[in-house]
Amino acid sequence: MINAKLNEIKNDEIRLATKKVQTKFLQWKKGSTILIDSEIEPIVRTIIFEGNPLDNYNSFNIIKIDSSTNLVDSQLAKELREKEFYCLFNKLFVAFPFDAEFLVKECEIIEAKLDWGGEIADFQMDNKPLQPITAGVANLHAHIDAGYAKIDDIVIDLTRTIATVDCDVYLETRATHMSRVAQTIESGGKSIESIVKGVKRALGANTKVDMKFSFDALASNEAPISHQKTTHPLQVSIEHKEIRTIAAEEPLNIITVKTQGTSCCPCSRNMSLLINNLTWREKFDLFAYQSNEKLVEKLINSGFGAHNQRSNLTASITFPAGNWINIAAIYKALVDSFSAPIVNILKRPDEKFQTELMYNGKIINSDNVLIELNGFGAKFSEDIVRDAMNNLEQFCIKNNAKSIKVICENEESIHTSTARSIAQKEFGQ
Repeated sequence: MINAKLNEIKNDEIRLATKKVQTKFLQWKKGSTILIDSEIEPIVRTIIFEGNPLDNYNSFNIIKIDSSTNLVDSQLAKELREKEFYCLFNKLFVAFPFDAEFLVKECEIIEAKLDWGGEIADFQMDNKPLQPITAGVANLHAHIDAGYAKIDDIVIDLTRTIATVDCDVYLETRATHMSRVAQTIESGGKSIESIVKGVKRALGANTKVDMKFSFDALASNEAPISHQKTTHPLQVSIEHKEIRTIAAEEPLNIITVKTQGTSCCPCSRNMSLLINNLTWREKFDLFAYQSNEKLVEKLINSGFGAHNQRSNLTASITFPAGNWINIAAIYKALVDSFSAPIVNILKRPDEKFQTELMYNGKIINSDNVLIELNGFGAKFSEDIVRDAMNNLEQFCIKNNAKSIKVICENEESIHTSTARSIAQKEFGQ
């Protein structure tokens, strides 16, 4: 029966794949553990070990798995962590939930679908030389685990996040298997690194891919005086880039964080200060009144108000792929760069604090004493973008960043335009 079936196989690709796996089993050490895709296990057992199947097959510790096999936190996963093993998968088996590399000694991908039936031709894998392009999927939504970020009192929980995913595959063949890409991404609940590895495994180990994961997040926050608990939104994207130039360059990750704050116009503030709207006689009387220095200080810092705007601040930082980056640290550096941060829930004492902080970089505390809080106060968009660069520089150096780009866009309140400033820097090789 087996010989009859073999005679019916006319696909040279299947013959080559069969021979390839036969060779591997001859090379692999007897008694080794081998994970085999259950879809192809009957063919491995009957065809590849034809002649003396049971003796050869039973000389290995064969473990059959499928897409439902838990290889992350099961007893099997625990056992596999303690030994070296081989893998043998059908290339069409793409839902392999293998987050960790463990001790995989060799993973063999069969390049053909090994079955007996009439096979549907794979037009994507046309091997004619073609102009290189990229192709893939865009705007795919999936659950991801982007980790848990914390710095000081700021917490950003990204362990169960819905991301919009784009994936571009570098092609020198006719097309790519887009359904495999989508299936791997949609398996969900996995880290970004494991999803990238899963896509490369599904398409072939040497495949180069660019992937982008975009999602919204909430940072923990609280009001400055009432300490009312609230949250603050931010937008995050993580790009894994391998294609760029198809030279032997290391993969990179570009992490982009965008958030909002307030910007108080320094010109408007300066023009509206009381001290700048007094006659020379009034100024003389004010400074002659030296017996109350605290009163004079308050009067000098008081004014009629200033126009302000919502400020959007974005930082894009390029790191070597594989580095864990604390997104909360990037977020905090941006928030500390505004005239004042934005807080969703404010009681009246909080609003007074925020207004004074934005206007002067100083607040009048509960003892009615004027106190300066460094880093805040009236700023142009140019000031905000420079402060953000300064706040992030040591973080970038510590994490081996390749480059940084910061963009500040202020939605003007007295103009129809938007004020924009950009700063960028490359770090040493």
